[in-house]
Amino acid sequence: MDNILHLYAGGGMKADWVKNMLASPKKVKVQIGWRKFSVIPEIIDDLAEKEAVFRKYVRLHPNHAQSIIGWDQATDELSSADFSRVVNHIVIMRLHKLSIDRNK
Repeated sequence: MDNILHLYAGGGMKADWVKNMLASPKKVKVQIGWRKFSVIPEIIDDLAEKEAVFRKYVRLHPNHAQSIIGWDQATDELSSADFSRVVNHIVIMRLHKLSIDRNK
C-alpha cells in the first residue's frame, strides 16, 4: 500500500467525517480491513492537483466513476475529460500514513 490515501467527500466541508478529522488532525486513525493506521489529514485545495487526483481515481476505478459521475469508459476520453465541475464541489482529503497499529 502507498503511504498516501485519498478520501472524497461529496458533501464537501459539511461532511461530518471531514469536520471530525480536521478537529483533531493528530489523533486520526483509519482502518482498512484488519490494518489500522495513524494518519495526518490534509485538504487538497489546489484545483489542478484535485483534478489530477480525481483523474487517477477515474482511471483506477472506472466502474465506480460511472456510478458517481456517469463516466463511460467506452466513450469518454480520460486524457481530455474536464473534471473541474466535479472537483469544485467535493473535498479531496489526503491522508499521510504515519504508522500501522497492529495491536489495536
